Amino acid sequence: MTGTPAAFWEAAGEQIRCTLCPHLCRLAEGQAGLCGVRQVVDGQLTTRADGWLVAAHATPIETKPFYHFAPGGRAFSFGAPGCTMSCSFCQNWQVSQLPKGGGGPPPVARSPEALVAAAVESGCVALAATFTEPTLLAEYWLRLAPLAAAAGLALLWKTNGFTSPAVVAALSPHLAGVNIDLKAWAPARWQALGAAREPVLAATAAYAAAGLHVELTTVFDPQQWADEREFAGLSAWILEHLGPDVPWHLNRWHPDYLAADGVPVNAETLRAGREAARAAGHRYVYTDADEAGRTTLCPACGAAVLRRGERGVLEDRRRGGRCVCGQALPIVAA
Repeated sequence: MTGTPAAFWEAAGEQIRCTLCPHLCRLAEGQAGLCGVRQVVDGQLTTRADGWLVAAHATPIETKPFYHFAPGGRAFSFGAPGCTMSCSFCQNWQVSQLPKGGGGPPPVARSPEALVAAAVESGCVALAATFTEPTLLAEYWLRLAPLAAAAGLALLWKTNGFTSPAVVAALSPHLAGVNIDLKAWAPARWQALGAAREPVLAATAAYAAAGLHVELTTVFDPQQWADEREFAGLSAWILEHLGPDVPWHLNRWHPDYLAADGVPVNAETLRAGREAARAAGHRYVYTDADEAGRTTLCPACGAAVLRRGERGVLEDRRRGGRCVCGQALPIVAA
């Protein structure tokens, strides 16, 4: 990967402060930030994530996961190496940690024009940055956005939410939706993940306030979420700041990366988490345990409105975007 000039930085005496994420890394000549891809070269900040992609292919939009955005559509998914966090259980560590020895496939340069053309040719309705942290592609996104808009493609992020206010403000106008990882509630748990809670919550609220479609994902680790205060705290924050209609995905935790000796989560635990969230007032809670956990239920009559398998929609029973009972559903059309 070769470096190109980066945006989102400022001078800090004889050093440079990167302002992409809340780490605000202060870097001297030759030093790279905690993400591993933003580095000072010849007195300016450069990025090695600008157009160097580790994956680029069409997938069902539900696999991101986006359940309330263009159901049944396809998203052209891509990602670049690097991450602003350091989760011990990272399920994409080969590419998220590639700049720091992750051992994943070598990245390939791909222009925004080529990416848009491939998405259109694949019949996609959206471009989705996923697999790694999309904010590291900020400069690429600013060039990609007008091309995608001209082609009628929505722009989506699967993000950890650990993003500076400046980046949220600069890129929100170019995004249609975000799925944000809310990984914990207790501040100490966030610290163990290499981040902090408040910036993630602030970014999540800011994306919603900007009018973006927002979905949330929480990897369900039973050791962590067995603490009722942890689950209740996160649930209450979501209900207060985003409301009961935001889709909340409780996904299966499994051993990986530095936590390879852990115990995988069983389906019963995920079902119990879903029922606890629904009992607290969340209307659209999903798990990846089984078909029932992927099904959208009407909050008015309880009917199964959208049935999903592991790879997308199996059955869509909506009529005019509503349940057959007439209940409006917070789902964005393609």
